[in-house]
Amino acid sequence: MKDRFPTLDQSGDDLPEDRGVGRRRPSQHPREALSLDPGLPSQAGDPASPRNGFESPQHGAVAVGGKRVLQAERLGAQVDDDGVADGRSGHATSVTAGGAQALALNGADPDHFSGRPLQHRRVFVETEVRRAGPGIAPVWHSHSAVELNLITAGRGVYFLDHGHYDLSPGVLVWLMPEQSHRLMPGPDLELWLITCAADRCERDLLEDVARHPRRVLARDDAIALDRLFSHVSQDADEPRLYRSGIDYALRSACHVSVSGPDAPAAPLHPAVATALRVLRDWPDVPSAAALAGQCGVSQDYLRELLVEQTGRGFVEWRNRSRLERFQILYPQSGDLLTAALAAGFGSYTQFHRVFSDLVGVTPGEWVKGPTGSGAPPVTDFSPAPDRASSRMIWYPLADVVIPEIGRWVGPGFVEALADEYDAPSPAIASGVSASYDLRRHEAGLVRSVAQRDPEGARRLETALSRLDPIASFANSLNQWGFSLDDAAPFVAAHLAFAWVAANRTAAPPQDRMDRLRDHVRQALASNPSLGDTTLEDRQAAIAAVAIQGYIARASTVAAVASGRSEIQDRVVASIRATTRATYGWDPAGAGLPG
Repeated sequence: MKDRFPTLDQSGDDLPEDRGVGRRRPSQHPREALSLDPGLPSQAGDPASPRNGFESPQHGAVAVGGKRVLQAERLGAQVDDDGVADGRSGHATSVTAGGAQALALNGADPDHFSGRPLQHRRVFVETEVRRAGPGIAPVWHSHSAVELNLITAGRGVYFLDHGHYDLSPGVLVWLMPEQSHRLMPGPDLELWLITCAADRCERDLLEDVARHPRRVLARDDAIALDRLFSHVSQDADEPRLYRSGIDYALRSACHVSVSGPDAPAAPLHPAVATALRVLRDWPDVPSAAALAGQCGVSQDYLRELLVEQTGRGFVEWRNRSRLERFQILYPQSGDLLTAALAAGFGSYTQFHRVFSDLVGVTPGEWVKGPTGSGAPPVTDFSPAPDRASSRMIWYPLADVVIPEIGRWVGPGFVEALADEYDAPSPAIASGVSASYDLRRHEAGLVRSVAQRDPEGARRLETALSRLDPIASFANSLNQWGFSLDDAAPFVAAHLAFAWVAANRTAAPPQDRMDRLRDHVRQALASNPSLGDTTLEDRQAAIAAVAIQGYIARASTVAAVASGRSEIQDRVVASIRATTRATYGWDPAGAGLPG
């Protein structure tokens, strides 16, 4: 039986125009991209590059808005009036990210360190609140937003540049802007995730959460935040209300974080900060004496500092670093023993013990994947009327079919999608250079829907007046590295959204999306009427794909966040039906084409 704190209920501004969440912008893309994976905001980003030296408050420097501050004398981030921290330098980052020279300056010998198969990605995330479940992709990444995690079930470990966070029900974690992190989830890990653009967060909030990045909440506090996050999540279709709700949720979580009985953690001694960094890049360091030599202090003094400032000794930290390396190596071999030994564990028995203690399940159970049932229980609130809530517009919109798509893909699309080809087809011109090229088709699409579904058309018109689904969908393509001037990625992303929703799974990786895009190109090119399609009609169809794809994603995220299995089942059924009506393909139980 998995760990969980009981849940009592799972239900759901006046800001400058350029700061609205998903708010329509006449001439620019939203700054935050649409995410596909229910656990990770994006599967793509910038190539690996030197990270900016973030250290959490108990580990030294604090990064806010991409700049750093070294907490050498007092607790707390030194944040300017605009919410951006002072730029005083902190410790450098890992060797593989280009910090070997800086490590040498801190007393570590870079000759001991070899490059690891670790790719850092800088991703873009929406300002949003959502529930994330099993299947979270373990990508080493960072982003410009403040991130909050509340663990509701299961176990896991967060790996940071200079330490680790153990995760269990009731743990609240704050991740600061530009802080590199990667999650190792247990198979039943479930959490709330809130991300918010750093420039929307006030200075005092950034300072407070920087002092208290991890907190184990009292049961009543955890339940209260769980209920609040669920309620706010159901307002995602009304941007002004949603932003106000997120602001309130962040403030409430911050209040709980700073109101606990334990004092803020003191800044780390430089030798401890260096030791944690060295262990992360050299997890098979042979002894505490060797580590102390890299840090320029005596073995006894380093041992005393580690226990005093982190609560863990040398062996515990080394085991955690080895576990982090195991997570990186396992996908390469697919064999637990091989990866464990390569990570530095002396035996499978030792690895099994460390893994089970930290992740909460055995390695074998972790490999098998999720075992939980999904949504947590809710209070039924009888005798309240038993009818669907009218708060979330995405649920009924998941039933809407925009006919322009089906007219464009043509008959036999699914069969052509599954075929194998000797050579990839060229890109299919979309005539789109930016998302606003497609917005002029919105009114026509609403009229088209109204011919069959007047109520659906009314809801669609309302949604388009509040939000900009096309721009958000276009940003998701950018995150995969897809170009807007090719029509195929639009369809590929829509199919991927539907597949993720119907199978309640994680997002496909980049290479899988590349293959899907290639197969979509082939399938579209096989339609004999494609050559007769005018660019105007093609753009109208692409706009319809973007809108319907965004609705699939938005309704899925809202349904998962609601915590109600009946809502999730209804949304999945709707997405399956609209995908079949549009493409002739049922995404449930099927592998992605290609």
